[in-house]
Amino acid sequence: AVTGYSPAKLMIYQEVIESCFAKGNRKIFNMLNVKYYLGKQKAPDGNEVVVAQLNPDVLPRAWLVDTSVVSTSKAQTFGILNSDQWQPARTAILEKEPSSRFTKPAGSTVSIAHYASSEISIKTTNSVTSLLVLSEIYYPAGWNAYIDGKQTEVYKTNYLLRSIIVPSGEHAIQFKFEPASYEKGAAISQGAWILTGLMLVIGLIRHPWVKERFGKM
Repeated sequence: AVTGYSPAKLMIYQEVIESCFAKGNRKIFNMLNVKYYLGKQKAPDGNEVVVAQLNPDVLPRAWLVDTSVVSTSKAQTFGILNSDQWQPARTAILEKEPSSRFTKPAGSTVSIAHYASSEISIKTTNSVTSLLVLSEIYYPAGWNAYIDGKQTEVYKTNYLLRSIIVPSGEHAIQFKFEPASYEKGAAISQGAWILTGLMLVIGLIRHPWVKERFGKM
């Protein structure tokens, strides 16, 4: 559920809930890949039941857009998000000018090759430089993007999501969760194991049985 309670909910997500969901903005549900709406209706016996309705306008997990608009303030961003003219399938709202011009080519393809909590792999085919929007929450403190193994810039998109510039051709794209705290923790853990191993070796060398069998060292 995109509107449910979570103690780990990011502030940008909460702001979208308050500024867009409260206005009945279903385009936000579309870009968040919401496939079904839950609602209540009366059953033949008169009781209310919960039913699931398919969202016909749901967007895929990742897609290419035609163009972008640069917003210079939060108020401007939410004004665009809640406008009748804005369509998330066609226009991305960025907070800085993209590094390259782009468009959406005819016959382009985007497919999810692998999806996990810490890594997302995507295959793309596009004849011109394009902007790929990923329906995942923008979180710069850990998430990096790579095109064919080379790191690329991630843009905050539609206030909530991520996007990257993809050059023409066929590409393998990866979004990886690589927080600095994890790398630091891994280094500390590895150092601790090495230190433990050294202490074990020293302890064995000093053991009377080892000294008796192999001589003093």
